Amino acid sequence: MLNRFNHLQPVRFIILLTVLLSSVVNPKSVSALVFTASGTFRYVNESGGFSFVKNARVEIYVNGAFVASTSTSATDGSFATPVNFNGNNFSVYAVAVASRSNGRIVVTNAAASPVTYNLATSSASCNSCTSVSLGVTTISGESDKRAFFIFDKLQSSQEALSQSPINWTQPENVSAVYPSSANSSYLPSSNKIQIFGNPGVTYGDGFAASPIIHEYGHAVMELVYVNYPNVPTCNPHGFDDISNPPCAWTEGWANYFQAWMRGVSNYVFASNAAVEFETLTASRPLGPASESAVTATLWDIYDSTATNEPWDQLSIGAGPIWDVFKNGTKPDAIGKFQKDWVANSSQATYARKVAINFCAHQAANGCVAVPFVKK
Repeated sequence: MLNRFNHLQPVRFIILLTVLLSSVVNPKSVSALVFTASGTFRYVNESGGFSFVKNARVEIYVNGAFVASTSTSATDGSFATPVNFNGNNFSVYAVAVASRSNGRIVVTNAAASPVTYNLATSSASCNSCTSVSLGVTTISGESDKRAFFIFDKLQSSQEALSQSPINWTQPENVSAVYPSSANSSYLPSSNKIQIFGNPGVTYGDGFAASPIIHEYGHAVMELVYVNYPNVPTCNPHGFDDISNPPCAWTEGWANYFQAWMRGVSNYVFASNAAVEFETLTASRPLGPASESAVTATLWDIYDSTATNEPWDQLSIGAGPIWDVFKNGTKPDAIGKFQKDWVANSSQATYARKVAINFCAHQAANGCVAVPFVKK
C-alpha cells in the first residue's frame, strides 16, 4: 500500500508536530499583576455639607467584572484595596455598598426585589501600574444620600454598642428599607426597619437621626430579648399619650436609646421640632403606661445630674442600664425593669437612687408623689 507521507522527511515531520503541540500545551502566559485601588467616598449630608461613608463594603471591578476584591471604607471614607489581576492594560472602578463588611447592617430600596444602595466611582485606566487612584466620589442623589445617612447612623450605633462598656456584638443582620410608604417603624421577627419617605413629595425621615436610631433601638431590644415583648397595641402612641405598660416600655426604651447614641437629651422629628428629656414629664403624663415617663426615667439614670430635678442623684451612664437590660428577665414593663435592677447584684448599690428616679416619674407601682431628696 502506498504511503502517502513518503515524500516528507522524517526529521522535518517530527519538528513540525512538536511545534504544533507546544503551542497548545504551553500557551503564551499573561502575567499576573498586583495593584492597589484607592479612593474616598462621601455623601451630601442633611446640612448640605459632606460626611464620609464609614464602614461600608467597597467592591473593585476590573473591565466591568467584579474581581472578588473587597475592603471596608475607613472613618475618613477612604479605601485602599489590593487587587490581583491577570493582565496589564485594563480599566478599574470601585463601588461603595451600604452594607457593613460583616453584613450586620444593610440599607435597601423598597422594590419588590430589594437592591442594596450602592454607588460607583468613575473608571480609571491602568497599564502595568501598581496603584490606581479613583479620587473622591460624592453621593448626591436625593434618595442615595439619605440611604447612606441612614447607613451611617445605624452602623455608628452598632459600632458604639461593640465598644466598652457595652461590648455587645449584634448577632443577626438588621436591614433598613428606604423610602417606605409606611410610617417609620420596626417589624419584629424580621429584623427590618422601615424609614418613611415619599420621593417627589417628601423625603420623610431620611435625614432624621432620632427616628432612624429609635427604630434600631427596637431591633436591639428584640435581638437581646430573642423574643420581642408582647405589646397589646401601640397605635397611636406618643410623648403625650397614655397607652399600656408594654407599649410605654418598648417605645420609652427606643426613645432613650436614640438619645444615648446621639449623646443629646432630646428627640428631634424630621420637622426639626424637638422634645427635651430633662423636662419631659413637667407637663406630660406620668406612670408606667406613659412612654414619656419611661423615657425620662431611663434618661435621668443615664445623664449628668440635673440642677432642675432635685431628685436626680445619678449620673452613671449607659453601662449599668445595659447590664440590667441585657441580663435581667427581659421585662415587658418598666416596673419589672426596676425589680430586675434590685435583683442585679452588680447594680444593687444604685437601687435606692434608681427607685427615687422611678418614683419621680411615677414609673413604678406604688409611687403616689414625687419625692424630694436632698443631695
